[in-house]
Amino acid sequence: MAFEKTEYSPGETIKIPINATEDLENYSQPITVKISDVTDGPDYAKVLFEEQKTLQDGKTLFEYTLPKNPDRYRYLVLIDTPSQDISKFIFTKKDASKIVISDIKVLNTTLKQGEPVQFEAKVVDGVGRPAHYLRIMATSYIPHQLCDTQTAGDAGASLDVSPLYSLQPDYWSAGIVKGNMPIQNTARPGTYDVSLHAGGEFEGYQNEQKSFQITIEQSPMPKKTPYSVLTPFKVKFKPELFMTEQPIDFAGHTAYNGCGNIIPNVPIKAEIKRYDLKHGQWMETLDTKETVSNENGEYSFHFEPIGLRAGYYTIHVTPSYNGLEQTVGTEAPYNIKNFTITEQGKEFTVTVDGAYFIPQNVTFDKQKKTLSIELDTSEPYRRVDFGIPNELLDGDFTVLVNGVERDGNIRKTEGYTHFSPWPGEDDHTKIEVIGTSAIPEFEGIALLLLGAAIIPIVILARKSGPLGTRA
Repeated sequence: MAFEKTEYSPGETIKIPINATEDLENYSQPITVKISDVTDGPDYAKVLFEEQKTLQDGKTLFEYTLPKNPDRYRYLVLIDTPSQDISKFIFTKKDASKIVISDIKVLNTTLKQGEPVQFEAKVVDGVGRPAHYLRIMATSYIPHQLCDTQTAGDAGASLDVSPLYSLQPDYWSAGIVKGNMPIQNTARPGTYDVSLHAGGEFEGYQNEQKSFQITIEQSPMPKKTPYSVLTPFKVKFKPELFMTEQPIDFAGHTAYNGCGNIIPNVPIKAEIKRYDLKHGQWMETLDTKETVSNENGEYSFHFEPIGLRAGYYTIHVTPSYNGLEQTVGTEAPYNIKNFTITEQGKEFTVTVDGAYFIPQNVTFDKQKKTLSIELDTSEPYRRVDFGIPNELLDGDFTVLVNGVERDGNIRKTEGYTHFSPWPGEDDHTKIEVIGTSAIPEFEGIALLLLGAAIIPIVILARKSGPLGTRA
């Protein structure tokens, strides 16, 4: 889909071609196009055109002739397609798509650390009228006073003032926008540039940016080292997956302050928690440990095995510093149970994801080309996922759940076939996977044939002496 342009003439016909991608060219639901006059803003929008069409050979075309009234010049086009909803402004006055920022004023001439910047600016379209559906941001980069280098610190502050339009009558009468931009009490005194950005909520407007300066003066307010824990928690698990029958060890660094320096000697708490996927809430805390980071900000935790159990678990790490706390969760490792199948002197690992069930036993019948898994599925939320080595069992698969054939939701990865059948409602579940090829037996047959070939030679050797003479 593409518009020819953004600015049109009054009375001109707009053409909106719709061309479907290959995967949607047979889409049978209608495409809807709606065009509204929004010259006076969203509260006074008037629908001028609305039409539905179905795709023919993956394409269709909408056409609408715009009004000739020169006072109506801003229109919003809404297109509802199967893949996305598209919104775009079109205009029938020259430069109406432009945004103009002017008359920027800082209202509080004396600005102390910790005080917000109060400012106002005139923001209108290229015709000189208030421009609806705008997003306006004020941003700046202001380093912290307590940092060792000029470049360290927070990336300034920002404010989106567009939601305040309805509360600012000055905007509708004169296009004046007022806003506040917070400044931290640790901001380094000095003069800084503030950028005021304005752009449309939808495509069509041309973005605009203007800058103004602010001066921050020293404040007698006490300063506190800024604190952040969002960056450093690169938790490394060993093993990578959460094995309920193995110890859990991980380490990391404690919090950084706002200047990018690691904070030492920080109390840290680690918890193993169980999450209820069905109801979207934490169910219980299985184990809790506490420690304090060393002088280099390093810490480590060791948990004993929590034991074979169903459930979905994560580890939460919570540091505490100057009365501030923030919990950082892990990447939610899964509860994995590995079973070993031995065939023809080789060991094969069958991986069973134990989320919300307890894997009890795995057996393999080579003659029947069948692998069986027995599970305790008494948990209210049931999900099964397991992987079988292709070398052990492969081909076309049939999956039985308690004797009933089910969709196995089969997917292939390198060396493995993974299955996720629905386990049903029983508290005990037996899943049987039947393949068409199992680990080959040619190795044993080859040894047998080789032995048969050697026997006559040995017998012949016993009947003959050296150089073929009889013994």
